[in-house]
Amino acid sequence: MHARSTPRPDPRHAGYALLLVIIAIAFASALGTSMILSRGPAAAVAGNVRLAGDARALAEAALELTVDMAIQDDAFRDAYAHDAWSADQPFGQGTFRVKFADPEDADLANDPTQDVRITVRAEVDGRSHEVAALFTPPRPRHRFEVGRFTAGPTPTTVSFQNTYENPVVVCTPNITNNAPDRSVVVRVQNVGANSFEVYLQNPGDVSTPVADEVHFLAMEQGAHEFDGVKAEAWTIEADLVDRRGASDAIAAEYLQDYDRPIVLGQVMTANDPRWSMFWCRGSLRRRAPEPGTLRVGRHVGEDTDTARSRETLGVIVFEAGTHVIGGTTVQAFLTGQEVEGVGPDGDQVTKPDFPEIFDQPPQYALANQAGEVGGDMSWAVFPDADPLHADHHIHLALDEDQIGDAERDHDPERVFVVAFQDAPNDSLGAGLNVLMAVEDKGSMTAEDNTRLALLQSWGMNVSLCDDADGNDEKIAAMEAADVVYISAQVGEPAWRNLIDDLAVPFVNEHPGLVNDLGFASGATSTGGEREIAIVDTGHPITQGLSLDDNYEITDAHEDMLVLTGSLALGGQTLAERSPPDTGAALMALEIGAQRHTLWSTPSRRVQLPWGDENFDPAELNGAGQELLLRSLVWAAGGASRDSPWITPPNLVWEEPSE
Repeated sequence: MHARSTPRPDPRHAGYALLLVIIAIAFASALGTSMILSRGPAAAVAGNVRLAGDARALAEAALELTVDMAIQDDAFRDAYAHDAWSADQPFGQGTFRVKFADPEDADLANDPTQDVRITVRAEVDGRSHEVAALFTPPRPRHRFEVGRFTAGPTPTTVSFQNTYENPVVVCTPNITNNAPDRSVVVRVQNVGANSFEVYLQNPGDVSTPVADEVHFLAMEQGAHEFDGVKAEAWTIEADLVDRRGASDAIAAEYLQDYDRPIVLGQVMTANDPRWSMFWCRGSLRRRAPEPGTLRVGRHVGEDTDTARSRETLGVIVFEAGTHVIGGTTVQAFLTGQEVEGVGPDGDQVTKPDFPEIFDQPPQYALANQAGEVGGDMSWAVFPDADPLHADHHIHLALDEDQIGDAERDHDPERVFVVAFQDAPNDSLGAGLNVLMAVEDKGSMTAEDNTRLALLQSWGMNVSLCDDADGNDEKIAAMEAADVVYISAQVGEPAWRNLIDDLAVPFVNEHPGLVNDLGFASGATSTGGEREIAIVDTGHPITQGLSLDDNYEITDAHEDMLVLTGSLALGGQTLAERSPPDTGAALMALEIGAQRHTLWSTPSRRVQLPWGDENFDPAELNGAGQELLLRSLVWAAGGASRDSPWITPPNLVWEEPSE
C-alpha cells in the first residue's frame, strides 16, 4: 500500500463520516450539560471549563467510536497507512487525529484477524490528551451449517444447530431406496429461525415415496465472506412455472461479484401440494449461470398439469474453488457435461472427479443441475447408498418425473457441487461456558488434560472444579456455567447427593453418578469395544447419523458403558451397546422428563456411552468427538449459538498520556 505523510480516510467510507457526526452530537450534549450544571454561562465559558478534561473526554470518546467502526467494517485497514496520523479533524474549539498500527508485522492490510493498536490524540485550546488501546478484531461466526437426515412422505422437522434470522435452505436427496421404483423430489416448508420441515414427494403423486437420506445446507440471508471465500444466500418469489418446451426462468442478480459462481437452490415453500423443482441457467437455457447472468426458477418437467401457486425459491452461491472454511475443506465446482439420467432401473451412476483429492471422503455435499441440455427437464440426485465414499470422486445422476412416460434416461448435463470434508468446526460450541469436573485441578491427569484441550479446541471457555472443592464452591461454580462436564476420573463420593436436583445442565461420563443424575439405577463398564449402535436419529445429538449397529467412536478398544437396572422412564435412548449384547448406552433427558426415581429432571442431561477411570479420551475418533460436542451444546440449550462471534471483539486500554 502506498504510504502518505498525512493519510486521509477514503472519502467514500461512510463509517468515518458517521464517526464524526456521532462525536459532534455526543460532545455537544456533554458540553451543554456542563453549562447547565455550572454556576452560570460566563463561568462555564471561562473559568470552569476544564480544557484538559475536555481534551481527554474527546480523545476517549473518539477512540471508542473508532473501535465501533472497526468492528462493523475493516475498510480502515486499506484507508490508512501503518502507524501514520490522519489529518486533524476539527470539532468546535478542539481537534483530534487517529492512527492505526499493526504491532505484529507493520502491515495493516494483509490480515484482517491481526490485532491493531488504535491511538487518538485530541487537542482543545492548546491542551492535548492522547489515548491508545490494543484492539482484537472479532471473528464472526460462520452463518451456515450442513447436515444429513432421513425423510419420508410425511413432514419431518429438522432442527438447526445455529439460530438464524432469515435462513435459506437447500437440499439434495440420496434416492437409494426410491430409485428402482420412482423418482422423488425434496419438498421444504415452514423454514424458521431454529428448524424447517421436509418431506419427499413423487412427481404427480403416482406412488408414495419411502424413507431416504437427504443432505442440507442452511445459510443466513445476505452477502458473506467466510474465511475469505465469497458466498451469499437470498430468496425470490416465483409465479412462473417452467416445463418441457418452456424454460425461461426469472432474471436475478448476485449480491456480489464472482469469477466462477456455483449456484444451489431449493423450492423453499409448499404453498402448492403439487410438485415443482428448482433449476437455474445462464444466458442460454443450456448454459450454466455465468458471472454476469443468472436466471432461476422452478419447473414441472413433463407434467401436463402446469398451474402452480406462487412459491419462494431459496438460492445459495459460493465462489468456485477449494477452500478452507471453519477449519474444514470445502470444494465448490462445476462438473463437465457428463452426468446422465438414472436410467430405466434407477441404477445409472456418473462419477465426476473432485478438482482436488480430499484428505478423506467428505461427509456432506449438495448438488444442483446447471442449465438444461435435455428437453425433458431434470434434477441432480445422489443415486446410491454411499455417494461420498471416495476421496477423489462423487456419485451423481439426474432424475426425471415419470408422468408422461416411465423412462428416466437423460442427455448428459453439467452439475454444480459443493462438498464439505466435515461440518465447519466453529458453527457449534464456540463461546460455550463449560465447567469441567475433574479429580484434581492442581495436578491434572493426562486424560483430563486431553479432555480440556479438546473442549478448548472448539472455542469453549472452560473452568475447572475438583473433588477437594467445598460443596458451596462446587454449586456456585456449576450454577455459573452453561453446562457441567463430569470426567470419568472424578471421585464419586465428592459429587454424590450434590448434583441430583440441581437445575444445571450435565454431560456425564462417570458410571457411578448415573443414579444421582437419574438416568438409571446403575451402569457397568464393558472393556475392549470401539462401537455403539445408533438407534434414534431424531434427536439433535444424533441427527443426520444413520441407524447403525456398528458405529465406531474410538480408534482403539476402550471401556464403554451400558446403563443397567431401572431406566429413566422419560429418557431418550439414542444409542445402545452394539449387538448381540444390547442395552442403553447414550441417553438424553429433557427438562421435565421422568427420571428412574420417578422425579422429573430440572435440567437437560446427557449420559455418554463411554467412561470409567481407565477410559482414554485421546482415542475418541471424529465421530466420538462429535457426539461429545453435540451433547455439550444440546445440554446447554444452545447458549453458545446466540453470540454472533467466534471470537468477540476485545479492547485493552493502555496508559494515557498528556
